Amino acid sequence: MNMYVLLTTIDPEVPTIVGRTNKPQVAIQQSAAKTMSLGDKAAFDSYVAAVKEIRKQYNEYNANEANGTEVFRWAHIEAMDSFCGDPDQYSFEEGTGCFFLGLNRIYGFDPLDGIDGGKFFFDCQFDIGITGKGDMSGKYAEFEVFPKPDTANYAKYYPWFSVAKNGMQPLIAVKVNVDVDALKNAEDRPKSAFITCLPYTQTGSDDAVQLADSRFARLNIIYPFDKEE
Repeated sequence: MNMYVLLTTIDPEVPTIVGRTNKPQVAIQQSAAKTMSLGDKAAFDSYVAAVKEIRKQYNEYNANEANGTEVFRWAHIEAMDSFCGDPDQYSFEEGTGCFFLGLNRIYGFDPLDGIDGGKFFFDCQFDIGITGKGDMSGKYAEFEVFPKPDTANYAKYYPWFSVAKNGMQPLIAVKVNVDVDALKNAEDRPKSAFITCLPYTQTGSDDAVQLADSRFARLNIIYPFDKEE
């Protein structure tokens, strides 16, 4: 009985305790969408399916506005779709695809708390990964972040207080292109590349500063397997 009373008195528009205590974490719910494998077609297809699920989730959420539901419409999702293209066109053979990421939603979180006139954005870079062997050369893989870090400002989406009014997190996109032909002909080629994405704040022309206590998301691009002898 006590549990029933508790459940019926919870405000569905207010985040649960999980949304109140987390530190800023760049992430996406669909974990399979963080690894693009060019060495395993089935794994690549799972990645594409996860990307489609993200797009479906956001497109359906956006559609609620037209149905009278009080939600914040993520207009930038449409521009992101145009930037990344149709997931059915992502190519296992040609090494093309797109990643989507956002910041976990923290109740009352304001990234510019105490910062006057600043901006809040995301940026990414190659890293060596857990094994220390990630490709850092830039010869085989390249990526582009959308919106561009030098012009993006996500501060207007925060602070976050309501599931209904603020809804799901705004996203960034990371479009990837891998030179598969160059990899196939390379000697001692690397096995994978890693891209780390983090949130930053910046005021005027000052250097960007990583958001305090924030945690990164690591994207994994698995290169085609070694050429057969």
